[in-house]
Amino acid sequence: MKGNGCSLYLGSAAGVLEAAGLWNDEFYKLAGMTGMAIHFIIHKELCPSGVTVYDWQQEHFEMMDRVGVESEVFQYYFNDSLNTFGKIQDIAVQRIKESIDRGKK
Repeated sequence: MKGNGCSLYLGSAAGVLEAAGLWNDEFYKLAGMTGMAIHFIIHKELCPSGVTVYDWQQEHFEMMDRVGVESEVFQYYFNDSLNTFGKIQDIAVQRIKESIDRGKK
């Protein structure tokens, strides 16, 4: 899939929701209902730093909430020398295992 990070994220989310039986409608409807269809309309003279203004974690959390899907957000800057790297990794792995064990709930 070509496009910006928003459409790639939404495409991935759509695939997961479809596989879990939580979405079985057109992609454009998911884009509209989540609000992601309109996020990247920008002026051609936008400052290059503009992409850093988009709050990926908050926007994607709210996106899923708009269609009634609970999600979690872990913010981490990749640097395996950070003291918290192992802890964050352990929590993420545990959450994934718990989610798999629960099924699509």
